[in-house]
Formats: sequence, C-alpha cells, structure tokens
Amino acid sequence: MIECNLISGVVVRYRRSINTLNKINNLAKITIEDCKIFDDLMTKYSRYLHSQPDEAPVPLPEPDELKQDFNTLANWLTEFNKRT
Repeated sequence: MIECNLISGVVVRYRRSINTLNKINNLAKITIEDCKIFDDLMTKYSRYLHSQPDEAPVPLPEPDELKQDFNTLANWLTEFNKRT
C-alpha cells in the first residue's frame, strides 16, 4: 500500500527508475496522519519478520487484532482515494 497507493508507484523497491509522469500530483494528498498510520503498523508488524530472542518470544496477534488493522487499512484506502 505504501508503494502502490500512498506514493502512487513513484518509487518502487527493486526498480531503478523513479516514475513521476502523471503521478507526482498524488503525493500532495499525503498527510502526517497517513504517515503515522503506516509508521505505527510497520513498527507493530516488523517484530514478526525479524528474529526475536527465545527468552522473550513475541506472540502472534489475535484474529480480532488483525481484522481491526486490516479494517484500518481498508478505511484509510477508501478515504485516501476520495482525496483530490
């Protein structure tokens, strides 16, 4: 969502070029609140992708927590797409 929606594909991992044609105006839609949503979720979920010590295992999120976070992202995308 960060690459495709938030920054409209201007920058994509593993792609050398920066593509701004008919896209750069979409960057003006980004707010501090948008950045906070993604910062918070990336911080929260990065712990599941990185090695953790055996003495302090990180429990997986509960289904209700996952559903809430997915709904947050779905609601964000709907609202973001309505911006001009």
